[in-house]
Amino acid sequence: MGVVLGGLEAVVGEHGVDIVVEGETVRRTDREALWPISEVFHRKYPDVVEHEVDDDGTVRSSEGGEAVLLRVALAKALGFGRVEDGFSQTSWRFGDG
Repeated sequence: MGVVLGGLEAVVGEHGVDIVVEGETVRRTDREALWPISEVFHRKYPDVVEHEVDDDGTVRSSEGGEAVLLRVALAKALGFGRVEDGFSQTSWRFGDG
């Protein structure tokens, strides 16, 4: 079971929401899947260093960093809200889970 964390401050304003996603993860190594994502990332963040997708599916930056792409088959998600007067939380289940 893999877990991916992310914050969504830009989506909900200054208070924000943290999301935890659980599910089976599979590393994607096919260039057909990696190139479009790489290009979208570069368009959104043009000031980030240049990068290349290797034949083994590793994304390498011109500064020596590496990244891999994981596909997550969602099983469960948890949302933790930070609101002005406290906190909130909720959960979602996907598929048979």
